[in-house]
Amino acid sequence: MIATKLGFDLNPDGSPGFVGPNSQPAHIKQAVEGSLKRLKVESIDLLYQHRVDPNTPIEDVAGAVKELIQAGKVKHFGMSEASAKTIRRSHVKAEITATISAMPHSQGTRFCIRSIGSTWKSDAD
Repeated sequence: MIATKLGFDLNPDGSPGFVGPNSQPAHIKQAVEGSLKRLKVESIDLLYQHRVDPNTPIEDVAGAVKELIQAGKVKHFGMSEASAKTIRRSHVKAEITATISAMPHSQGTRFCIRSIGSTWKSDAD
């Protein structure tokens, strides 16, 4: 399984780290194309939005990912550290397969991955 995240502008000098959030649709598509090329694969199994970008409507993000899914470049879409309301808004555009969130733990931070499955196929608010 190949999973990767999207949503940040990396340092322009190539050093580790990032400049800030960027989940603009054009950037998402460029990032996926770059990942496919670097990984030498035809598709990404699970594409996560690393953090919700306050500057880009979640519906735009989900719409861009849906286009990548329809093109066969991405198989599933996930979100990290998103509220239930944001996940529901995104899911209207593109099915959310999984979410991930950090959980404090006595020995450091642990991450909880949840598979959503058919739970989100309802019309519930």
